[in-house]
Amino acid sequence: MSEILTIGTPNLANDLTLAPQVRKILAHLLSGKTITNNESMLVYHVARLSDVILKLRRAGYKIVMTMKVDGIGGKYASYELVK
Repeated sequence: MSEILTIGTPNLANDLTLAPQVRKILAHLLSGKTITNNESMLVYHVARLSDVILKLRRAGYKIVMTMKVDGIGGKYASYELVK
């Protein structure tokens, strides 16, 4: 299942008004990596990744969410920036 939501268009003015936590996640995604909620908590100390993703989408970034299953059957979301 993938979901793309675009409200605005990304630009430098939008990037500068983003909160520091949001900019950290954006830099991670811009580097071509995906991110999960666990990774955002452990690496960037961001507890609410879904809120950060919503803010990035509102700033105009196209982000795809893919549901994955771990080794014991637990489901989790993985986010990726569409370039």
